[in-house]
This record gives sequence, C-alpha cells and structure tokens, in this order.
Amino acid sequence: MVKTKAQERDFLDELPDIEKIATDIRKIRRSAESLHQLGNRFPALSKNAGRILASLKMMELNVSGAAILLKSEIS
Repeated sequence: MVKTKAQERDFLDELPDIEKIATDIRKIRRSAESLHQLGNRFPALSKNAGRILASLKMMELNVSGAAILLKSEIS
C-alpha cells in the first residue's frame, strides 16, 4: 500500500515516543536492581524485585521489537 506524505506524517504523529519509554524502563530497572540487592536480608523484597525485573525484561523486548517495526514502517 502506497502512503501519501500526509498519511505518513499522521502515522508518525500517532506513534508513542519509544525513546522516552526505553529511558523510563532503564530508570525503573536501576531502581528494581537496587531493591533486589537490598533484599539480601529481606527475602520478600528480593523475590518481588526479581519479579519486577522479569517484567521489565519483557517490556524491553516489547519496546525493542516495536522500535524495529517502526523503523521498517518508516523506511
């Protein structure tokens, strides 16, 4: 399907800010890693921080996949 320049601009305007999302995920990751380390003497904290880190890994994979799709769509 051939897109007009206007359609392409509209598409780009509607996209989420992937870089902002990735930056926020990195910030959350640093906090979760810190909590995980503090959990050495608090098992529940360590376990829950580990779950957060696992969820963050999924978010990172989703964002990197979205970035790849967006680049291919823009090209």
